[in-house]
Amino acid sequence: MCEFFRETLSMQLKAILTIAALALTTSVASAATVSSVLGVSGPADRSTPLGVGLPDVGVAQTFTTNRDLTNASFDFEVQCLLCAGELWLIEGQMSRSVLNRNVVARESYSGSSEIQSALSGLSFAAGQYTIIMTMTTGQGLWRATETPKLTGTAGIFETGSRSFSKIDPNFLPWSSTTFLANQTLLFNIGANAPVSPVPLPASAGFLLVGLLGMAGMGRLKAR
Repeated sequence: MCEFFRETLSMQLKAILTIAALALTTSVASAATVSSVLGVSGPADRSTPLGVGLPDVGVAQTFTTNRDLTNASFDFEVQCLLCAGELWLIEGQMSRSVLNRNVVARESYSGSSEIQSALSGLSFAAGQYTIIMTMTTGQGLWRATETPKLTGTAGIFETGSRSFSKIDPNFLPWSSTTFLANQTLLFNIGANAPVSPVPLPASAGFLLVGLLGMAGMGRLKAR
């Protein structure tokens, strides 16, 4: 009979320890959900025409994040007709003084509709970046605004955008740029937003200690 009680109490003790471990793990775990973390909004009252036969074949927007981003994706307000080109995400600003920029991501696109959620699944550290779009087939535009507003709290954006008329692969992928002071490109970045952990109540720790103590006393009596 004593052996039976010892086995029963041992199983109870294991169950209590398992519950305690799960409770403590839950208290320190941090979940994450995808949400809008940084972008530019405003009336689409400006645009930069791009494509074959037009003065410009590319346009870019610089922004800065104040924290690391994971599972990030970009949404753009772009319209085009049978267009194709590339999307780039590089570190820092566009500049002819720097030949080699670190390319975070690069992706080809094509179609006749708005480009949505491109360059998805990215992870990059806090810092300054530039998103670039080239259009080497067809014609289109990336909508912009003269009165930009910041969306999200993960950083800031550079007021105004840059366009370029020639693609030079030595300059990833621009040759020279023109600053457009009154046109800030509309875009949005979605990424994982950490959720603050929910701590256990202060009384929970005493409850767990009490349960463990009761289980220990039960084992002593069984002997």
